[in-house]
Amino acid sequence: VENVGVARLISTQSDPPLLENWITKTQLAQLLGLSVSFINKLMAEDGLPHLKAGRAVRFRYSEVMAWFQRKGMKP
Repeated sequence: VENVGVARLISTQSDPPLLENWITKTQLAQLLGLSVSFINKLMAEDGLPHLKAGRAVRFRYSEVMAWFQRKGMKP
């Protein structure tokens, strides 16, 4: 998976939430410096916010970061 353009997928705080881009599990893992298996664990056991449509899983970076903050965790 290419890292090129991953940072561009994260919208600025000034963007309306509906226009924020969704990122893949692999992209989220790369951005946070975590493994995909740990992302899976957080989804299954701790309620990491995500959208699942069929087999596709997507995340909003701002929602994930807010979730980590609420949990008192740093990725």
